[in-house]
Amino acid sequence: ILGALLADFSRYYPDVKIQLYTGGALEALQYGREGKADIVISHHPPDEKRFVEQGFGRVRTEILFSEFVLFGPPNEIPEITKSTDIISALKLLAKKEAHFLVPSARSGVFPVIESLWANAGIHTDWFGYEYTGKSGAANLEQAVMEGAYTIMDIATYLVKRDEYGKYISPLIRGDFALRNIYSVVIVSNDKIIGANEKLAKIFYAYLINEKGQGVIEKYGEKTLQVSYLTPAANFDTGLREKRAEEKSS
Repeated sequence: ILGALLADFSRYYPDVKIQLYTGGALEALQYGREGKADIVISHHPPDEKRFVEQGFGRVRTEILFSEFVLFGPPNEIPEITKSTDIISALKLLAKKEAHFLVPSARSGVFPVIESLWANAGIHTDWFGYEYTGKSGAANLEQAVMEGAYTIMDIATYLVKRDEYGKYISPLIRGDFALRNIYSVVIVSNDKIIGANEKLAKIFYAYLINEKGQGVIEKYGEKTLQVSYLTPAANFDTGLREKRAEEKSS
């Protein structure tokens, strides 16, 4: 999706050159702290908020929603597909002491998984509950190989669904608690000397307006024939308040 956004952005701003660095959710924010980025896109809300609170970020705005999904071996625990929400499903997994894998703490899904178990009131101390320390994609691959359960972004599965589909399936999806929020943060030149806020704001404005949001909306169907990305700028509380103030002034 970032490649598609940059390609579309260059159509409107051919003179603005953007160099893209990719990494994990926390790694991206670290680029900002080290002065290696002018704008950061991440999906780790707790650290994004700290980033802004510590003065590294000028503004944080949600730009898209993806979806986390509970994956597991088809039919191993048939009752799980009857669960109406993720908390009920997790309670069933805990009761069965199912083999469950959790990726690295630096993964954007890690705090979501930890929060879900906490909300379910479950201590994950049974044999078979494993912290792999791997990236999200590697964690899902291990779950496939070991016949384990895990929670992961739907896109990570979709790119390899033909390969993985026989061994692991989406079991619970669509629960609001499984929303995967991606945000954009402008790096503050008050904190990071040399941060180019001027150019960052141009790309930021593109991402939150109808051009960038339109690319996000259509991306899933174009690439994987599944609509799995939801434009989120219109739902961002801070942006809605700002736009309301601008209209009233």
